[in-house]
Amino acid sequence: MHRTRLSAELCLLVLLIVGGKNACAQANEAVRERLSLDSDIESIRVQYGIATAGTAIIEDGHLVWSSYFGEENPGVPASKDTLFNVASITKTVTAELVMRLIEAKKLSLDERMAVYWVDPDLIEDERHHLLTPGIALSHKTGFLNWRYMDDQFKLRFVSDPGVKFGYSGEGYDYLARFLEKKFERGFDELVSEYVLTPLQMKNTSVSYQQWVVARLAKPVDANGKRHKPFCSGPDERWCSELGDWSAADDMVTTVEDYVVFLINVMQGNGLNDAVQANRLSIQTSTVDDAVLACPFSDKSKCPIDQGYGFGWEIFRFSDATIVSHGGSDWSERAMAYFDPDSRNGVVVFLNGPNEKSASALVDILEKLDPGSRIAPLYRGWIAAYEAKEATKTAN
Repeated sequence: MHRTRLSAELCLLVLLIVGGKNACAQANEAVRERLSLDSDIESIRVQYGIATAGTAIIEDGHLVWSSYFGEENPGVPASKDTLFNVASITKTVTAELVMRLIEAKKLSLDERMAVYWVDPDLIEDERHHLLTPGIALSHKTGFLNWRYMDDQFKLRFVSDPGVKFGYSGEGYDYLARFLEKKFERGFDELVSEYVLTPLQMKNTSVSYQQWVVARLAKPVDANGKRHKPFCSGPDERWCSELGDWSAADDMVTTVEDYVVFLINVMQGNGLNDAVQANRLSIQTSTVDDAVLACPFSDKSKCPIDQGYGFGWEIFRFSDATIVSHGGSDWSERAMAYFDPDSRNGVVVFLNGPNEKSASALVDILEKLDPGSRIAPLYRGWIAAYEAKEATKTAN
């Protein structure tokens, strides 16, 4: 079940603007192509057991197509009103908040966060004085991704701050705590005031609110069973409470709300040219990262440079730059990317078992964006991971 945002109205629009039957025939052909795309994506969804999917295509800074597949919840078809948990894509909205605070001259990327906030786990480590918003946004805090990955379940430095890349959700939450202390406002309030309200993103929240529950695509396991939202896994051993927020994970939004956000980011709306250029510059390299390095021995297939800017992953090819961010949890998979020059982009939100959704995402990207520069990288990373796991099993 799906809804497609492209119809015979396009033909009428073309006739009004351009005139002529040939123009209308071309518009009808575009409609047929989009309907074929619907069929292809629905087949992929079924093949991989994805419960819910939402997709969109942006061309020249405009939404030209969006479509929805599967069920929001049992008996409720997915639609433009369906809310998706987009996992780590949350970080892009946190980064936008920081950029807008900088634009308002209320914040600096280089100010010391320790003036307002020091995590209790780090009190005895003087390196906490080195932490800045810029270091947090570019994943150079020296933290693990999450403190629960530490043997003692404590936040600690595994490398010196500002030295090298280390993807960290903890770094983003640390930044959010700092913002709360500095501005004496809740993090979700700041996001609403500086990002969601100006962009009229009325269907987005970075905190767990009661209103999201009815429209949220509930997480689903490999057996198709739906589960309680905002939990660490199907065992529901740890779950967020109402009002809890994260600057790094669990934002809920609709496809069209996030498209509005993505278009604003690619156009740099609300930011001066210097802040926009800085935001989309590589701040920390992932060229040699064990997980994110280009997976191909044929380096002609690889970006000439890659890494993280402030809140976004950036791939520079010889003929194009792609700005992207993905997200995944046990029942969520999301991807959004754009080319800042052409202002073309893609959004894919999936609700389904994590082990199946990675391949589904790549298949869908290849349908939405033939010639995608991102899809081959992801397919290569998946193949490398599967080969590594097969070796473990064999040994």
